[in-house]
Parts: sequence; C-alpha cells; structure tokens
Amino acid sequence: MATEIDQSGKVEYTSHTTAIADSSGNSVIVTKSTKRTIQLAFRQANRPRLFVYETFCAAIAILISKSFSPEQSYLIDTEYPGKSDLLKGLVLKFCRKLGLKIQTSQISFGRISKNSIADSTAHTEFVMAKVSSKLTAEQVLSLVLA
Repeated sequence: MATEIDQSGKVEYTSHTTAIADSSGNSVIVTKSTKRTIQLAFRQANRPRLFVYETFCAAIAILISKSFSPEQSYLIDTEYPGKSDLLKGLVLKFCRKLGLKIQTSQISFGRISKNSIADSTAHTEFVMAKVSSKLTAEQVLSLVLA
C-alpha cells in the first residue's frame, strides 16, 4: 500500500501556513514567514517562478525522509495539474540530496480523498501548526538553492 501525501494551505499563499502530511501521521509545516523568506531568496537568485514548485517538493522530500523505506511507495495528491513530471523530478532530486536511495517508481501522483488520513493530518497540522514539525528557511534553501 502506498503512503499518501497531502497538502493543506498552498505554498503560493504566503499569508497562510502550509502543512504537508502523510498517511503515517508525519507532517511538516512551512510558516508564512518562512515562505516569505524563501520567496525572497528565490527572487534574489532570479528564480521566482520556481519558488512554489521547489518549496513544495523540498517539503515533501523532508517529509518522506521521516519514514523512508525502500519498499514503500508514495502517492502525492495532485496539487498542481500538468506539473507531475517536474514535481516528480524535483522530489527525487531532493530525496537523493537527503541521502535517500529512492527509485522513480516509488513516486506517483493521484487524487487523495477527503477521507484519507493524510488529508485529515494535513488539515489538523494546518490549524494547529506544531512547533516540532516546522521547517526553517535554511532547511528548504539548502536543498533547492545548493
């Protein structure tokens, strides 16, 4: 069975926190201030259009690293239609930067239902924003701009 991954609060909405969670109960939070710091770094690096995709994928890679298993597959909710190939490549790249021996076949995109544990965990984390799961701008930028 695949571990489902869902997002609550889009990355591009920098006035809100973003929560990304999986069906195992793991989550990562990107606060609005962290997103603004990351967005500024992308602007300064002359890559503003990649901010959303690379931040989203870096957060997913960090989430996957929390419970990675070579036998596990990961089903990511289709948040950005038409961008699956780009997102898959970025997730794989960032996972490998984190030292995970992940295969292309382990990542797929599809619809995650509202009854999914990943969806309810992401929504709960979006509302509660636990301190222990918050990502820093440095964590994300070390993956995307390095």
